Amino acid sequence: MMFSIGFFPSPYYNQPAFIIEIERYHETIKNDSEYADVMVVLGSDKNNLIGLLNYFDPLDAIQLYRDTIGNKYGNLFREIHEHYFSESFKNFVDLDIFLSPFTSYPVEDPIRILFERPFERLYDNAYLIEALDYERFIQRAYVVYSNFAEILYQGVRHLTSQEIDLLDYRIRELEKRKDTTELDYWDEENDVEMAYLDKKMNSLHHIEKSLDIVLKASIFYWNIASNRIDSIYRKLILENKCKTDSGKYQILTDDKGLKIINLGTNKSILDSSDSMKIMGTYFVLDVLLDNCRDPFNFLRPCDVFKEAGLNAERKTYKELLEELNSKLDSL
Repeated sequence: MMFSIGFFPSPYYNQPAFIIEIERYHETIKNDSEYADVMVVLGSDKNNLIGLLNYFDPLDAIQLYRDTIGNKYGNLFREIHEHYFSESFKNFVDLDIFLSPFTSYPVEDPIRILFERPFERLYDNAYLIEALDYERFIQRAYVVYSNFAEILYQGVRHLTSQEIDLLDYRIRELEKRKDTTELDYWDEENDVEMAYLDKKMNSLHHIEKSLDIVLKASIFYWNIASNRIDSIYRKLILENKCKTDSGKYQILTDDKGLKIINLGTNKSILDSSDSMKIMGTYFVLDVLLDNCRDPFNFLRPCDVFKEAGLNAERKTYKELLEELNSKLDSL
């Protein structure tokens, strides 16, 4: 598949999720005239396409990506998952592809991006290189907030289905091994593992019984993320008002904390104390004292939503749980 490879370093191209997705729909895209312009721009030899990255700095690579193929991925996701994911989640994917191109779909599963480290994606690994990117940064978070129950439901459904498939495969492999192994050589620890897997499988098939816990945990994680989004956005706006920076940034987190990298100087505009203030334990404790001292039962809207003129009414656990249950009942 030629149209997509050029803007991903080989480690990204070698990701299983990327390979499976592209190979699965290779013929569909290859024969689609919509992608002809991309083929012309990027050429046909995948090795040369990967090598193209050596000739661009990050800003040029991102801009060329956006100008040529960025919107193609969003269209591809919509075509593949037309009836599986909601319009709101597809909108999230569109914005995620634009803001975080090198780690978004189809390199990674968008649901896993959003939920495996709950909602950290909304402030991690984003490129803000033009004025509209600030609006996109807010809008990506707002899409999740304003459709919280719906997107959480889709996350639970998708991840549960994947986990069940993996457990089912593991159980069948153990059963097959047991059938072909003499009793004297069968390790009883395998029986313990099978019992554990069966129990876990049963709990996944009745995930609705744990939905209240899943929702409360998700509300809490969102409240942490929303505070961090506000802090990051205020820092960016302050830097731009003072005109002390290039106005082009990459926001990312690593084992040393949060960085907001000025792509003009390749240095973070945050010092270590700022990073720790936003990402550290005390910040989490601040969240615990916010939301009427009840961060598990009230979903906090980002302050920047109001500043952007977006509807930012606070949502309650009770309202969200009713919405989640209604979606499960409709299955």
